[in-house]
Amino acid sequence: MFGSAAKEMAEFFDTLEQCWMKVVAKPYDTPLGPGVCEAPTEEDLHTKIYSPEVLSHLASLVSLASSKVAEGSMEARRIALFRREYLDPLYARFPVRPSVRIGLLADIHIGDDNDNSDLKRALRIFDAKKADAVIAAGDLTDFGLLSELKEVAAAWNEVFHGSRRSDGEPVVRLFHYGDHDTALNFKVRQREVVEKGRWADYIPHIGPDVAWERAFGEKFEPVVRRTVKGCEFTLVHFLPSPVPFASSVPSVPVGRKPWLHVFSQHRAYRGLFARPGCGDEISWDDGASLAFLTDMPNTIAVCGHAHISATNATSFVVGGGRGATALPDGFAVIAIPSLLYQIETWLPKPKGDHGSHQALFMIATPDGIAVERLDVRTGAKVAPDIEWGIHSSKQALRPL
Repeated sequence: MFGSAAKEMAEFFDTLEQCWMKVVAKPYDTPLGPGVCEAPTEEDLHTKIYSPEVLSHLASLVSLASSKVAEGSMEARRIALFRREYLDPLYARFPVRPSVRIGLLADIHIGDDNDNSDLKRALRIFDAKKADAVIAAGDLTDFGLLSELKEVAAAWNEVFHGSRRSDGEPVVRLFHYGDHDTALNFKVRQREVVEKGRWADYIPHIGPDVAWERAFGEKFEPVVRRTVKGCEFTLVHFLPSPVPFASSVPSVPVGRKPWLHVFSQHRAYRGLFARPGCGDEISWDDGASLAFLTDMPNTIAVCGHAHISATNATSFVVGGGRGATALPDGFAVIAIPSLLYQIETWLPKPKGDHGSHQALFMIATPDGIAVERLDVRTGAKVAPDIEWGIHSSKQALRPL
């Protein structure tokens, strides 16, 4: 009925049943036998039965289930039905302030001289911080090899076995391709792949869809849409034939917007970022994404490819900013630092130390977001947190 999401949905229904039994059956013994069931108090309903922790667990299970089935499939439609008919009414009856905790990675570049050790370190930090989801915004591999992509998958499965945190709660993997993974225009790289006898392992030769399914064991979707704790995510894979932006935007009914929408693509948004000391703009899109996303001020757009250190203030843009005078006040964009190297340190380094091992961790609520800037090898913050508050009347992000 639910395909590869059967385990999560079974736990969802088991949890609901446990809640229902507490509501309808609370017998007590008397000398003459069981007494009449006592109805739970309103306080018990809010704090013990449908507590914020229970509702959060149910929402996490549905989010993980949704991530395991293909969008638009019969299984996905069934999961959406139970979200709408069972979970949404519970949230309406027992309001809980939504929040979501998101690990942010980019430009991991697993390759010959860069194993998955730093990736596992980052994932363990996210596990300790109780991440609900983890984004990796492209360039998962260095040479675009399936064997490299499998190393990425192996790191995830080791830290989040069965897509579960160490405390047993679900965590949703939100990874997508970058140009190093799928681009066919790296002629020098292609020559090296052929010379080293790796053509049969080359993702552009195998096919991005086939490689993804072999590495992660899930159906490939050029545009991925997921909902995690009420926060909607849209991820766009970098492919040899870029996905038209119009097909990647989420369809949002008039009058209904998610409390937060996170949009991720690999290459940087037009006009926003330049590599320090190089002066070259590193955009991919033609501006169509910003034209749409700026009309959704509850959107945080993230990207990789910039290779800008998390300590560099230019990697966080809220309205205005360099080359972004058309952005409205409150629109937020984050360039996620590379887990391997930043452009400021793009010089020969000892093997295993490429000058950067940074990641971000974002905590979002309807009041705003806080972003921690982390060194994954020490777990320490490399700079103070970035904090943006939401102006409730306009639902827009603004620096605190």
